[in-house]
Amino acid sequence: MSDIEETRRKRVSPALEREKLLRNPATGWMLYDDAAGEVADAESYWEAMDEAARQHASIFYLRWRWSDAEPEEGRYAWKYDDNFKALIEGARKRGLRLAFRFYVASKDNLRQSTPDFVRVAGAEGSMQDGEGGVPLWSPYIDDPVFQEKLGNFVAAFAEEYDDPSRVDFIDALGLGWWGEGHNLNLKDPNSWESVYYWILDLYSDHFRKVLLGIQYNTAFGWEFDEDLAIRGRDYIIRRDGLGSFWFSDHERERFEELFPRHPLFGERCYWGDRPEMPDLAARDDARFGDRIHSWRDLDEVAIEDALTHHANTLDLRTVVDTQRFMGYPELIERFKREGGYRLALKEASFSKCLGIGQSTTIEHTWINLGTGVLPNHNQRWAQKYRPAFALLAEGSEVPDKSMIWIDSTAEPGDWIAEHEYPYSLEITVPETIRPGRYRLACAILNTLGDGMPSLQIAITNDRVKEWYFLGSIEVEGS
Repeated sequence: MSDIEETRRKRVSPALEREKLLRNPATGWMLYDDAAGEVADAESYWEAMDEAARQHASIFYLRWRWSDAEPEEGRYAWKYDDNFKALIEGARKRGLRLAFRFYVASKDNLRQSTPDFVRVAGAEGSMQDGEGGVPLWSPYIDDPVFQEKLGNFVAAFAEEYDDPSRVDFIDALGLGWWGEGHNLNLKDPNSWESVYYWILDLYSDHFRKVLLGIQYNTAFGWEFDEDLAIRGRDYIIRRDGLGSFWFSDHERERFEELFPRHPLFGERCYWGDRPEMPDLAARDDARFGDRIHSWRDLDEVAIEDALTHHANTLDLRTVVDTQRFMGYPELIERFKREGGYRLALKEASFSKCLGIGQSTTIEHTWINLGTGVLPNHNQRWAQKYRPAFALLAEGSEVPDKSMIWIDSTAEPGDWIAEHEYPYSLEITVPETIRPGRYRLACAILNTLGDGMPSLQIAITNDRVKEWYFLGSIEVEGS
């Protein structure tokens, strides 16, 4: 570019927004209703979680027994359970997106996790220790009656919640203890491989738009998890145990290999809520034990683990956990600031004055201030997000479609921390535009129009809706 051309251009370097909560899809703090005991009462839950939901969280994660979601055959909680509906509505009112897991094994649970109509219909199973050692029935997951009934449930579940306008991800396994894929209850021990194919096909056939997740390193084997689920069906990685020795060196190495194409949606190690747990963790955790002297220490090492391994999400978790976390807000703010993805326009340059029908370029450079990644490459998102620029007339909130330019060469799913991503976008001023002063604005748009929001960008510029203003351009008549 010549010196003369350069003088006709404006270069802007927006101030970066490093602190503010940016509520974007598939990133940020999560609140849980984690119902190994009783499901949460919606009114008391949202009363207790209101501040955390409005100030810190981005996702409401509901992890329930299948038996609570379908207590009678065909009687689904999202249609008939007023408390379930109130929990979901409470999340919506507070601007939270949704995530789900429904599990089938009764281990450590208050009551049977698979609906009893499945057993009555002829499914075979065995007894497992529920809460307090009380024996509870759990199905054999290779039983054909069980598979038929769960298949009906997943189909109905997807009909309601394969909806990217509301839902961030689904944990698409739900087998084994706590739905984590361990301690599989099989009648025929040799049927495990066919069961894995069945459950993967069941969810991936029905959920085509919403991200699906798989707990990593299940009893099916980490190679199968990677080859069949993560790579084969493009599942995101789910891993609990962050901040503990349970998250092994091998897993840490594999996650570095899989990043950034396959992002991690993390969960802290669960130590319970008894006062003596930090002391027990200090004694038992070979990786972090010497650092643990308090609950704060336990939570801090989990956050550090999440940031080191590029987690997009992390849990404030249940009411008890969240209220404890609120006692050290600096840790909440750290993951809000550094966790997940946080995309920003670092610099742009553009012509100050243009003629009708004239072509020019917009030079733009982007960065990611977070340690995670936008899962734009995932097949269910289909590279829907792209940077875009638009001219808006003074006082206008919506640009004319003829004055929006999308840079299809810029892939925000590639952007990771500590790198810069420069692009050059050629635009032509439409012949239909009126002469006058316009405002140039940038956005990261959802180009599929499937109801998911366009992204909030980590800059402090004034904006209207998804458009962030960069400066004025004078359009002259021919």
